[in-house]
Amino acid sequence: MEAESQKSAGSTSERLSRRWFIGAGSVTALAAAAGWVGREKLMDICLQRTDGDKIAGNFPAILPGAASVEKVLTPGSQKVLVHIRQFHEAPDKEMTPLHWEVVLACQRDIREILLALIENPSIRLHDVFDEGQSAETQRTFLPLLEKLIEEKKTLEQLQQELEQHQEKLTGFLQDHPDDAAAQALLRHVQEEMLTLQQEREVLSSKESAVLQLAQQGLITMLPAEMDHANEAAVAAAERGDLDATKKYNEQRENILVALAAKHDTVLTAVVYGANHDWRNNIDEWNAMHSDCRFSLIEITPETVKKYEGLIGKRI
Repeated sequence: MEAESQKSAGSTSERLSRRWFIGAGSVTALAAAAGWVGREKLMDICLQRTDGDKIAGNFPAILPGAASVEKVLTPGSQKVLVHIRQFHEAPDKEMTPLHWEVVLACQRDIREILLALIENPSIRLHDVFDEGQSAETQRTFLPLLEKLIEEKKTLEQLQQELEQHQEKLTGFLQDHPDDAAAQALLRHVQEEMLTLQQEREVLSSKESAVLQLAQQGLITMLPAEMDHANEAAVAAAERGDLDATKKYNEQRENILVALAAKHDTVLTAVVYGANHDWRNNIDEWNAMHSDCRFSLIEITPETVKKYEGLIGKRI
């Protein structure tokens, strides 16, 4: 009797299994035959994939300028936060020539990454949340931008004048190679050109990749901060208070998650310091907001990977 019962149960299970597979196969066949649903759409229906799932899952694993693209997926997510890690000027460190070189190289990487996301037909990135920018600072942004452009023009004019002096002196010395005064003047002009080039590089560092692309009209720069938390974090870092710095940086990260939740697109891209990590912030947010959960994508530029161990994340 027991064996018969087991046999009956087994046959029932087999019938159910066969029925499910036959049914699934029939739906697939009918859908394909009718042409009203593609493979991706069918997968979305069967797996109940959300827009966040699709965007995070299809996000490119390789990007120009990036050493790695790491995904922390939340099944059923409605939002995707993309953190592009950066090196930038640090308020609590003296910026050495190496620091500036690394910052500039990192911004070049980020520019490549952003351009790839702008041009990607499945993403079409059109705005970026920018570290250091708040609603308050954006009100004074345009005057600062105009000042920056004027400074660049002035340096470019000086560069052109020095190049003209160098050209004339070089030509003069071809006819008078032993003229000591001309030789000394040429060395002085070349030294001035080198100094000017360094000044231009320092000025260029104020132009982040986000700022450069915003000036070109390729993206809109959005505020990623609230002044009170940012100012408190900077002040704590300057006085060397590590506990307070960590506390206020956590506040800044939570603020960004809240801003991203209100953003009108599924994907929110942010360029933010390499030392920031949104894993714990997103875990906490997702636990309290079942209707607005995030997946996280972390992009590490090539320069960050190369110099992170040498210089440290807090550059």
